[in-house]
Amino acid sequence: ELLWTKVAWLGFAYIFSFGGAIFHAMHQTWLASTLDDENTTISDFAAVLRGLPQIKGTEQVEMLIKDKVEQATGERVVGVSVAWNYDSCADVVWQELDKELFPDQHSVGTTPLPTSFDTPITDMILHTWHVHLHSGRQHEPSESEMRRMVMDLNTASMAFVIFEKESARDRAVELFEGVGVQIHNEVCTLEESHYEPREVMWGNLSVTPSDRRGLLLSSTFLVFGACLAWTGILYLPYAFYMSSFSYANGDEPGHFSEGLFILLVVGS
Repeated sequence: ELLWTKVAWLGFAYIFSFGGAIFHAMHQTWLASTLDDENTTISDFAAVLRGLPQIKGTEQVEMLIKDKVEQATGERVVGVSVAWNYDSCADVVWQELDKELFPDQHSVGTTPLPTSFDTPITDMILHTWHVHLHSGRQHEPSESEMRRMVMDLNTASMAFVIFEKESARDRAVELFEGVGVQIHNEVCTLEESHYEPREVMWGNLSVTPSDRRGLLLSSTFLVFGACLAWTGILYLPYAFYMSSFSYANGDEPGHFSEGLFILLVVGS
């Protein structure tokens, strides 16, 4: 008789949590936009160049983009930051950056392996089984190896162009509308940047819009399939089992079986 109260509560909980999350995201976006409008930040001088073709690190890509944008807009460009596709060597790149930022923590020729809270436990297990995967330190690439690796990198499809003034940025973006600039036989567009440098995840800039759409579609199907599997394997047996009792005159499931089913359904 009180089944409707359970269904109503579940419906309210799901709708309230979903709506609350959407409202929180919209409110945070509004706060960030308001804060950006009220303050002058680095992004006010930056524009995003999109459609950049793959260019090897052997070329002076920053100077190439700087010259092309200045010729197309007539505005002075003070700097260019290019996004690179370094997925294949991300660990080495971050280790070298960490070494430059914290030189006192790194000795010459070797770099300490990254550790976490479970590293001692892992090392103890490996030692018990006489497995020796490393000696505690790993080889640090030489300067020539790093140079070769950097020269072999390809640019991602975007770059950040920094102008001397915000008004210059706005004029350049306006001039690019519907026209663009040709770089290595590819037409590139220019738009205002709404990202601060600390907000940019450089390692993800190599993901193109088409790749992002494919990942979003595949992840949607994956989540939907997982929900169907959860419903068919766990929830439906639980609902069938619980509905098999009349709940009259003590005809109800035992505490252990009911708790076990709830643990399986809710815990998963």
